[in-house]
Amino acid sequence: MVYSITGKESIKGLTNYEAARVQSELANMERKVHAADIPPGKMTAEQQNYVKYLIFRLQKLSPSNVPYGERMRGAVKKIIDMDINPYCDNPFRMVTVKQGIKLIDTLKKYVASAEKKAGINNEH
Repeated sequence: MVYSITGKESIKGLTNYEAARVQSELANMERKVHAADIPPGKMTAEQQNYVKYLIFRLQKLSPSNVPYGERMRGAVKKIIDMDINPYCDNPFRMVTVKQGIKLIDTLKKYVASAEKKAGINNEH
């Protein structure tokens, strides 16, 4: 994650600004969605948190120079053709349950492919 945000391999060499960016990204990832924040018919909190987990897992398996939030934005745009703001409290606020299912199913395939490339066998 540090590398994807700063291009540096270790936290030892981070400037204060870079460290703050990493901390901010971690805080965004850890922010959980609460059911009370979800309009009717939209992705459930569980779906939203699972999408965040899958993007994080993909980021770990297939590192990129693209920050986590931008990768999430790109995946959502590609899969369900919707532009989201990954830096707000509830980026999936307008994504329907049906779109959420498509998003999760596709992200699970991406993760499985990345696991296969990494030599990880997670079949049950």
